[in-house]
Amino acid sequence: LNSMHSGSREGALINKEKHVVLTLGEGGVFHGRSNGQDHFTTKYFPALRAKVKNSTGAGDCLTAGLVKGLSLDYPFDRCIEYGMKLSKLSIESDEAVPDNISGVKL
Repeated sequence: LNSMHSGSREGALINKEKHVVLTLGEGGVFHGRSNGQDHFTTKYFPALRAKVKNSTGAGDCLTAGLVKGLSLDYPFDRCIEYGMKLSKLSIESDEAVPDNISGVKL
């Protein structure tokens, strides 16, 4: 992903960060970030404990949370955490996208 997060909409055009988000299933999420030049950082997010009913839709819910957070200009790490919350709801539901997903706070 090319990040548009920079704290302001005007600054989004200047920011050249690049992001890689890898979902590791029950292993959590790995995030890599590059400033486009010589700096690269990584962060691991452990999986949230969940009672698995159905994994269909979990990745879609994670992506939806990530994109929603980015659209509201939240920090990238917080967007991943939000996506993981939505993914957990999906995993614990019989539905791919649970009915209560819209009520989860960012």
